[in-house]
Amino acid sequence: MNDHLPPTITNHIKGEKGAYLRIAIHGVKHLELLDTGSQISLIPRQIVPDLALDKTEQVLHAANGTNIGVMGEVNLVIHLGRIPVPLKCLVVDNVSEVLLGLDWMMTNVENIDFKRKTIV
Repeated sequence: MNDHLPPTITNHIKGEKGAYLRIAIHGVKHLELLDTGSQISLIPRQIVPDLALDKTEQVLHAANGTNIGVMGEVNLVIHLGRIPVPLKCLVVDNVSEVLLGLDWMMTNVENIDFKRKTIV
């Protein structure tokens, strides 16, 4: 687990059932979805349009079986407040927000407290 992260408040967007985490990527603030249903973290290409992508053989399928085209892979540093945290994710065109998947959560999150809307 990542011992240097303090408890962080998640945000719930009205009309949404998901938990969102406020982060910054290259100084730009975003809300990222904590997606326990995704094995891998994903980022839309529009958020990292100028970054060089590493090649990947990874193939993704949506829950309905539809193929999700993977453009490549990228290693980023996101910021939770002032704390830098690494994020390795696949770059795709057909998602509208960053999805923090189980790969990221298993490394960086010890506990998700849905009642208090916090992660540790």
